[in-house]
Amino acid sequence: MLKKITALMTALVLALTVAGCQGNKKVSDNTETEPKKELSSVEKIKQAGKIIVGTESTFPPYESIDPKDGKTVVGFDMDIAKAVADKLGVKLEIKDMKFDGLIGALSTGMLDFVAAGMTVTDERKQNADFSQIYYKGGQVLVILESNNSIKSAADMKGKKIGAQLGTTSEKAANLIKGINFKSMDKVDQLMMEVKNGMIDGVVVDDVVGIQYTKSLGGLKVVEIPELNEGDAGMGIAVQKGNEELLKVINDTIDELKTNGGFDKLTEKWGLLRQD
Repeated sequence: MLKKITALMTALVLALTVAGCQGNKKVSDNTETEPKKELSSVEKIKQAGKIIVGTESTFPPYESIDPKDGKTVVGFDMDIAKAVADKLGVKLEIKDMKFDGLIGALSTGMLDFVAAGMTVTDERKQNADFSQIYYKGGQVLVILESNNSIKSAADMKGKKIGAQLGTTSEKAANLIKGINFKSMDKVDQLMMEVKNGMIDGVVVDDVVGIQYTKSLGGLKVVEIPELNEGDAGMGIAVQKGNEELLKVINDTIDELKTNGGFDKLTEKWGLLRQD
């Protein structure tokens, strides 16, 4: 009898042990963690608490160094960039770099977006997506005030003409046949080349040219219609396929246009008001 009881007790213990193991396994299965969902581009920006814009600071009034402290980048584009940051509730970080390196830095993720007076072109659209056009300017030639020999595209033939590397100004300058072309990284360097008689003129965005004639003196703007073939206007660039951030930027531009903010900015920075 005792042997039977002992055998029954042993069987019961084994049954409970197996049940316990299965129960533990069930709990373990239920507590397995699912893979974390990857954050979207905007969520990553909000989590970081900042958004990074790339620009090139020798292109006033779109972007330039504030003379008050000699280091802060300010301008029309930077105010728009700040409005984007405010819409997302984050801080704006500005990276000042060579213009022809901006799209590359955007593609590698070093930058969140580019605001640099950048004209939207088919070539650039192969490597970045662009916002709606937010400003349309034109190309002009800046020469010495005392220079009366250049009044047309024909007069530019044989002359030393400069433009910023990697810009639509560079492409516009090369539309003029027979010039001796020189490119440089920064617009202010080119303007000093004109001032010092090293080159005859600089092709540049119209309002930028006007700004330099005011700040440097001794220079004047000449309008050359042939420089303005197919200028599409300026847009803000984001990484290819980043539709979420692009929507935020387009919404910001729309809001600035409807609430009067855009008109205030164009007046603040001496740009022509556009409908």
